[in-house]
Amino acid sequence: MLYMSRRDRGVSALGGSGVMGSGSSRRQGLSRLLPRALGIFLVCLAVFSSVPAWAHRSGPVGPTTGLSIPTLTHGQMAVINDHFSDIIDLADRQIFTDETFRRYRNYITLQYTACLWGMVPASLTDEDSPFNECSHGYLSGARTLLLYMKTMPKVRAEASALADRISLEMLAHNASLIVCRYSDEPFNTADVVFPHWSAVPFHAPSLFALLGAALLITGFPTLGFLLLLRGPHAAAKGLAAGV
Repeated sequence: MLYMSRRDRGVSALGGSGVMGSGSSRRQGLSRLLPRALGIFLVCLAVFSSVPAWAHRSGPVGPTTGLSIPTLTHGQMAVINDHFSDIIDLADRQIFTDETFRRYRNYITLQYTACLWGMVPASLTDEDSPFNECSHGYLSGARTLLLYMKTMPKVRAEASALADRISLEMLAHNASLIVCRYSDEPFNTADVVFPHWSAVPFHAPSLFALLGAALLITGFPTLGFLLLLRGPHAAAKGLAAGV
C-alpha cells in the first residue's frame, strides 16, 4: 500500500492546491467580498431613501419645547467652523454652568455626531451635500453657545474676546452676504437634524467617502483572515510589513 503523508493527503484532497489554495483563489475570494460590501451599503442607502423627508429630524415637526437656535448664513458657517474647536474648548473648561448652557452643549454634541463629526467631504462648502443642513445645525449651535457664554460672569471676558474676533473675520469676508437654502432655517435643541441619506447616491463626494469607509471596515478583517489562513508566521510577517 502506498503511504501518503498527512501533507500529501491534504494536497490530494484539495486537488493539488494545498491547504491554502493558490494566490489567485485568495484574490478571487477578496474580489467577491468587496462587491458584497458595496451591495450591503447600497441596500442600506435604499432603506434610508424610503424614509419620509420629515424623518431627517429626530424631534417633532413645528414648535418644540427646546431652546431656539438662530441659523447662520453659508458664509458665517465657514467662519464659525474655523473657530469651532476654540468655542468647544472654552465651553468645556467651564466648571460652573446652568441648565441652558448644558442644553446648548448637549445639542452640539448630538448634532455633531449625527453629522459624522464633519468628516464627510464638501459638507460645509456644497449646499447640495446631504450633510450641509446638519452642518448648519451644529455650527449654529456653537455660535449660540458662544453668545450665551458672553452672559456668564466667569467666562464673559474670554467669550467676548473670541466673539469679537469671529465678528471681525465675518465682516472681512462679507460672510453675512453668502447665503444658501438653509441660511434662513432655525434650529432647536429638541430637534436633531440628520443627513439626507436618500441624496447620498447622487452626491459623489459623500458617496465615495462612505464607500471608502465601508471598504476599510470590511477589507481589513478580510485581509487579516487571509493572512491567518497562510499561517501565523506569514500573518506576523504581513502585519510587520504594513500589509
